[in-house]
Amino acid sequence: MAPVSICNKLESMRNQFFLGGESGEKKMSWVTWKKCLVSKKMGGLGIGSIFALNVGLLFKWLWRFLHNSSDLWIKVIKDLYGEYGGIFNDSMQRLSLSPWSGILSSVKSLKDKGIDLLSLCIRKLGNGISIRFWDEIWCGNSPLKNLFPRIYMLDNDRGCNVASRVSLQDWSYVLRRTVRGGIESAQLSDLQHLIRDVVLSDNNDSWNWSLDITKEKKMSWVTWKKYLVSKKMGGLGIGSIFALNVGLLFKWLWRFLHNSSDLWIKVIKDLYGEYGGIFNDSMQRLSLSPWSGILSSVKSLKDKGIDLLSLCIRKLGNGISIRFWDEIWCGNSPLKNLFPRIYMLDNDRGCNVASRVSLQDWSYVLRRTVRGGIESAQLSDLQHLIRDVVLSDNNDSWNWSLDITKAIPFRIRFSY
Repeated sequence: MAPVSICNKLESMRNQFFLGGESGEKKMSWVTWKKCLVSKKMGGLGIGSIFALNVGLLFKWLWRFLHNSSDLWIKVIKDLYGEYGGIFNDSMQRLSLSPWSGILSSVKSLKDKGIDLLSLCIRKLGNGISIRFWDEIWCGNSPLKNLFPRIYMLDNDRGCNVASRVSLQDWSYVLRRTVRGGIESAQLSDLQHLIRDVVLSDNNDSWNWSLDITKEKKMSWVTWKKYLVSKKMGGLGIGSIFALNVGLLFKWLWRFLHNSSDLWIKVIKDLYGEYGGIFNDSMQRLSLSPWSGILSSVKSLKDKGIDLLSLCIRKLGNGISIRFWDEIWCGNSPLKNLFPRIYMLDNDRGCNVASRVSLQDWSYVLRRTVRGGIESAQLSDLQHLIRDVVLSDNNDSWNWSLDITKAIPFRIRFSY
């Protein structure tokens, strides 16, 4: 721990800096520096004390010790100071002048002043092997030796772990004599009643930081999600980071559909096919590549009812790059859904629009003659639907057709 004189010197330098004075120059201070260090809730400026920062960094070593039991330096400390490194042994904290002993002494001195940081380190029960049954706080708010002192004094092994006592049926095997009536019998009965519902797990015991933050909480009259919603939906229009992330990810799909000449798009097409696996649900989970991750994110949104790909509509040009049956280019649904019988008869179901729009005799592209009834009716309706379609010399493109009349949970802003 840094000497008090050093901390005071540093605090003095900070004080001069905030007052705007130069080295050696004295200026009048209307408020004591200690009040400036206090948090804003306590009436200060919340600057923070160097002493408190130093103590926090020192205590972090104890927290690392309790959590990272496999580290080499922790094994060395355990060999020198015992299983818990002397953290919970007040007498051991003054045995030497080592750095570790200095850290323990600093924490102990704070405890003597009413600031017990170690009391905020609470055990989380796992398999019960590394938690001391009597000495540690693992069941309730106090060590069991304080709650049941008579039974604690009778135990043959007062340093036993939780695992060796929780499942115990007959306590006479671990007590140095038979329990007498009165207070001893009552304490044993209460102890058995307290631990009877304790269930051990296969996980190792661990530590939790249990700082009571209930005093620090402020009341929120409106949930944060409502703040994120757009103003039209009754929120503040702050916007969700999740929505922004999805929007930026989806922009890569939009660029893929628009900029077909870029090199990275050609690479994606070689790996994932003509449309980069965008419209192929099974291909979105084939690999762990960044592109596959983007596809999976868009697919997961679709499963939740937000289908961004449905807002990408084809704009017909020369009809060369638009699939006649599979894509939405005429109406609000793919033609294979409107005319399934003719779709099944087509010799080339992956054909483009240009090869079918100007077709006069469909018998050349069907694998057999169209039968009467529903097949003949579907072919007639199909020909009637596409007879007025006129191709142009422009390339096919994509349009973004967001229907703002529908209530969408969030608004995506495409931004660079």
